Amino acid sequence: MSKEKKIDPYSFKELYNVSSPIPVLNFNKKLAVYFSAKSGCTFTVKWFFYQIDHLNAALDFNHFVHKYRWQVYLRSDQFIKSQDNFINNKGKGYLKIKVVRNPFERAVSSYMHFLGMLEEKHPALNNNFNIDYKKMSYSFAEFLNMLKDININNCDIHWRRQFQLVERQFQFDHIIHLKNSKKELLSIEETYNLKKTLDIEKLAHSGHHSKKKESDGEFCGYKSFTFEIRKNRPSYKFFYNHKLEESIRTIYNLDFEKYNFDLAYLNPH
Repeated sequence: MSKEKKIDPYSFKELYNVSSPIPVLNFNKKLAVYFSAKSGCTFTVKWFFYQIDHLNAALDFNHFVHKYRWQVYLRSDQFIKSQDNFINNKGKGYLKIKVVRNPFERAVSSYMHFLGMLEEKHPALNNNFNIDYKKMSYSFAEFLNMLKDININNCDIHWRRQFQLVERQFQFDHIIHLKNSKKELLSIEETYNLKKTLDIEKLAHSGHHSKKKESDGEFCGYKSFTFEIRKNRPSYKFFYNHKLEESIRTIYNLDFEKYNFDLAYLNPH
């Protein structure tokens, strides 16, 4: 498990540098877009690249736009200039947007990602949870118990909390809940005279979402699954009872507090 870095809580630069994932920034558009893994990040990044006329280049590079983000954009002179300016000005002068997701639903997606990493025997799992890959199926409840034992602010980004410490240094112009993101991003385009997205549904489409069962289901929070569940995942609500709801509220307490999410998700089983 990685160790917590000691940082100056009043230093914008140090707080920014320990943020993960870092935002996508553009100096010319004065646009700063924050996001988190398993929170509509692919859609959010595609929207940003569309705004700065990089989307076609990103998709030509790889259909998974994050590869362009990692390997091209974040290494570009344009981004480095933007990042230096953003840090030096502590975010002032930028339109600052963050897309966030309901922690109850995000946790299930994080669990799905965990199962996929388990199938791959990804080293991040051993780094985070000290597991030996002999056990290849876990329940959602077991996953949450493991999250309780790690530093949720300094772990793999796919289950790290959405709130970042640097956010104490500025206020976002818009915090967008993922379920409303298509409508709100279109509204922001109008308000700030940004480039108009012609087909927001196409932009929001992602090929790596798990497939949800359309039929009725039953509580499965204590049932062990492998990554095969991704092909026919129960609805989010079936992973929860009152106890597991409370676990999410405890683990991701700052996300609920900072982003104004409802503390209850369903009637307990």
